[in-house]
Amino acid sequence: MSLKSKGDVLFLAGYIKAVIFRYERDCDDKNKPYMFALCLHVEIDFTQGIKKPLMRTLRVFEMFK
Repeated sequence: MSLKSKGDVLFLAGYIKAVIFRYERDCDDKNKPYMFALCLHVEIDFTQGIKKPLMRTLRVFEMFK
């Protein structure tokens, strides 16, 4: 995956928001620490090499879904 345009970044940001919304709706208390970790990664600056930390975060998220 490569982010070539502002549209790509906006699409990715929308996807992250949808993932977080679903996770917040579906999670129970014991999973909240993972939600917090996901939120921290989402807050990273899009201009500072988003690919690796984001993909790692989404892999972790998939494990706890």
